Amino acid sequence: MSTLFWGVLVVLLTLYLLIQIVNDTLWGKKKFFSFFDVLRPSERAAYITGSFLFVLSLWSLISSARIVEPEYLPTPADTVKALWVSFASGELITNMAISLARVAVGFALASLIGITSGSIAGTFPRFGSLILPLNSAVRYIPPTAFIGLTIIWFGIGETSKIALIFLAIVFYVNQMVADTVALVPKTYIEAAQVLGAKRWEVFYKVVLSMSVPDLLAVLRINLGAAWTFLIVAELVAAQKGLGYLMAVSQRFLQTPKLFAMIFVVGVLGFVSDTFLAFAISRYSKWK
Repeated sequence: MSTLFWGVLVVLLTLYLLIQIVNDTLWGKKKFFSFFDVLRPSERAAYITGSFLFVLSLWSLISSARIVEPEYLPTPADTVKALWVSFASGELITNMAISLARVAVGFALASLIGITSGSIAGTFPRFGSLILPLNSAVRYIPPTAFIGLTIIWFGIGETSKIALIFLAIVFYVNQMVADTVALVPKTYIEAAQVLGAKRWEVFYKVVLSMSVPDLLAVLRINLGAAWTFLIVAELVAAQKGLGYLMAVSQRFLQTPKLFAMIFVVGVLGFVSDTFLAFAISRYSKWK
């Protein structure tokens, strides 16, 4: 499509959004900035589509008008072509499967240990005093500082990638879970004890059950971090994976392929985030 088409589309989308904002702020129609407004599914879909369409239009305008040279910003068409070539050759599927396995294992281990230790620390003060201060001290160490250690300890194989993902998020999961379960109203715990519940029944059936929606929210946030440090690990020392394909593309100035890999990571992250968002809505209706 022509540069003029994309330019007009960018202007129209921008004007439409500005008109809604001005209409809300100046005339008080309360359509755009409404507190906790419930959107119809069609309206929500329109906003989501519009945001993606705006980015695509702006990208197409800048690249097709050669405001930025193709070596630095390929067109969407060139990116799709590079994506198709990588998919047809089997390269994309193989490396994507490897990256998914790495992030799944690292995230699962960090979630298991973080939720277990964090929920106990947030519920029982003595245990919390034992591990949370130490956890906080380690949590402020940038996860990238562990890259050298993971390579020294585990080499450049799969274990080092999984270990970096694990170390990058487990301390955050631990602290966030501890803060979450500590917010469970004490009256619920006291009521369960009065009704004869045993210590671990109170822990499982009251503390953890009530915290499930918030625990899923914690996992949702940290899953994004897991993807971030997966790519970091694969960029530094890997022979396979999406991060490795990005590094190779950057080294040989294959910008369309680099953009294609970034797009794939974005889609995978969006799908995983959507899944956890659905799980949160599914298990938090009672709340």
